[in-house]
Amino acid sequence: MSLEGQGKQVLEVFRGRLPEAWNAQLLKLKGGYYLSAEYADIQKRDGSEPIYFILREAGEISGMALGFLTRQWMRWPGRQLCREFHWQTHPVVRDDDVARLEAFVDQIVAHVDAIGVLGFHLHSEDARISPRHLDKNAYACRSRLEYSIPLSEDPAEVMARIASRKRTYLRSAIKSSLLEVREEATLEAVSKLIDFQEVSRDRRRKRGEDYAISAPSAAKRIFEDYIQSGQGKLFLSYQEGVPLSGILLHCWGGRAYYTMSGCSEAGFSANAPLLTVWCAIQALCRQGYVELNMGGVGASGADPADVSHGLYRFKRSFGGNEIECYTYERRSTGLRAQLGELLLKR
Repeated sequence: MSLEGQGKQVLEVFRGRLPEAWNAQLLKLKGGYYLSAEYADIQKRDGSEPIYFILREAGEISGMALGFLTRQWMRWPGRQLCREFHWQTHPVVRDDDVARLEAFVDQIVAHVDAIGVLGFHLHSEDARISPRHLDKNAYACRSRLEYSIPLSEDPAEVMARIASRKRTYLRSAIKSSLLEVREEATLEAVSKLIDFQEVSRDRRRKRGEDYAISAPSAAKRIFEDYIQSGQGKLFLSYQEGVPLSGILLHCWGGRAYYTMSGCSEAGFSANAPLLTVWCAIQALCRQGYVELNMGGVGASGADPADVSHGLYRFKRSFGGNEIECYTYERRSTGLRAQLGELLLKR
């Protein structure tokens, strides 16, 4: 562990070693899955080295962050020269204080710069707040919108927060639907969801969109890392026994995050994406979850002329609170970075 001070704030850094009671402290700050010890274990198995950061003020924990040094599977000197730093979500801080967050991020970036990395990838999935102060000349910045749905024991309360027109449409779809939605926990269900992803991507490609999807070979790993471990839930919709649509949620600490989805052509005709999400919301309410984050869409999707406007409308249609998220990327310069780039090209 290393200690670095800045005024009344002290940064504690744990490289490759899980701090004591990490998850328990994270829950106190209402941090999410992408900051958890479970997520760190998954990244470690993929060859990244976790770095845990704790911000203390007057001895009390006021912030927590989880980042990774990538390509640690490489031999020396590659693991030093080619490593990059990434996190999947921004740090969580007490009271969602933006000034506290930005000071915390500055300390982390300074520490990582001193270690030496080829680049930074500071993602914003499931981030409650995002830093906005990073130098736009040094970092490429992308703006995203996420929609966080508060859940309660009674799904009717969630339904009541949906816009009136959409609520009427959803109730009509529920009444006329012949779909059955089930929570599945099998490798076969994961494989089917990946198949549906390909169909969904093909539809969006026809509109000029594109995005990465999981390869069929990833099904076993996804099943083991999320379903079998209890860190995820998968829902499939069926009509007359035939699967039509599915979603995968990362679940941790009473909160769920919409991670993967896909639908067959027949499923789109049967309103399966809408009904699958609603039935998942009902299940989460029964199981005591307090939040479902519908995941993100590029901020440009708010423009009706944008190709992602349909996805934007879908994600916001369930009455969630809009969260503006900022993702940052930066490439390093200098001789060390040049050597790293050369090694990657070999």
